[in-house]
Amino acid sequence: MHEERFNEDPGAVIAALVAKDVCLLIRQPDRPTPAWKFPGGKVEKGESIERALVREVSEETGFEIPFVMLSNGDIFLGSKGVTVTKLHEREREYPRPHLQHFYLVEVSDPVELVYLDGKLRREDEGETIETKVFRLDVLKGMDNFLGPQRFFTRMLFESLTR
Repeated sequence: MHEERFNEDPGAVIAALVAKDVCLLIRQPDRPTPAWKFPGGKVEKGESIERALVREVSEETGFEIPFVMLSNGDIFLGSKGVTVTKLHEREREYPRPHLQHFYLVEVSDPVELVYLDGKLRREDEGETIETKVFRLDVLKGMDNFLGPQRFFTRMLFESLTR
């Protein structure tokens, strides 16, 4: 049943890019007052969840999640210095039935994220209007996360305190 309901819409991925005590967020021009949010987006038809995660993070932040394509077509995410963990998957009904896949991307060197602070990739200027690195203690106090972003923020802090 789970597979049948979501065959038409493969869902969305959301990623928290974290390095030690900082996290990279983006702003997009999709609301009158764009809020800070985690990078992510829709999984395209025929695309694996892992491939969508790599693509969305790259498109929206410029950060390249290292991956290895296995001979059977599966993707192994991460490498030395980058750890990728799936934190949660949940069903959503609005605006259409779909799955949301929440990932934590831990980067060992904060300089890799700080380097992206305020930078935009030329081809993505229409989708992401700003990138910014926030300290995790500041992020924890931010209240402007909407819907699934607020849910994911709670999950992120729960996973980081374990």
